[in-house]
Amino acid sequence: MDTIVKNIETCGIQRDTQGRALNPFPQVPDLDSEATNFLIHTKRSIQAICSLPSLFLSIPSKDNNFDALGRTLTAVVGPDLPITKFVLTNASGVRYLIELRNYQEHPGAKRTVIENFTVMPDGAISVPRWYILGQTPQPLREEMQSTTEFLMQIAEATLIHLVMHTVDRRYPFIIQEIDDAQVNSKMPIKYRLSIDS
Repeated sequence: MDTIVKNIETCGIQRDTQGRALNPFPQVPDLDSEATNFLIHTKRSIQAICSLPSLFLSIPSKDNNFDALGRTLTAVVGPDLPITKFVLTNASGVRYLIELRNYQEHPGAKRTVIENFTVMPDGAISVPRWYILGQTPQPLREEMQSTTEFLMQIAEATLIHLVMHTVDRRYPFIIQEIDDAQVNSKMPIKYRLSIDS
C-alpha cells in the first residue's frame, strides 16, 4: 500500500488514450485474502489471550472473547478485581475485531467489506479500507497496525493482571516496565516482577 501511495503522489495515475479512464488503476494484489488471513490470526490471538486466565485461576478455558471472559471472571473472582475490570473495559475493542472476522466468515444483514483502492464520488482515490456494512470505513493499513499493537498490549496487560492477582500478598511485589534503552535485543524482556522498596 505504501509503495502504491508513494507512486500516486510522485507520478500520479496514467489515463488511457482517450483520457477518460485511469489505466492501470492501482490495486493491492490479493488484498482480500491478505486481510482475511490477518483477521483469522487476529481472532486466534484473541482466543489465546482469553485462555490465559485458566492458567492462573480455577476457571475453564472456554471463553473466546472478552464479553464471555468478563462474565466468567465476574462470577468466579468478582467484578471489582483489576483483572475483571480490565477485561470488561477492553471488551468493546475486542468485540469489534471479532465482528470484523465473524461478519466476513458468516455474512448476512451485516457483513465485512474489504475495499481496495477506489475512486470516491469527488474523484479522489481512497486507500484500501474495511468496515462492517453500515459502519464508518476505516483505512485498512492503519487499522492493521493499531490492531497488532492493541493485541500485544492486551496480551501483556492481561498477563500482568493475572500475575499480580496470584502473587503472595505478604510481599510488596510490583511490575516494573523496563525502559526501551535498557531492553536487551537478544532477550527482549519488557517487564519484571520486583519487590517494592
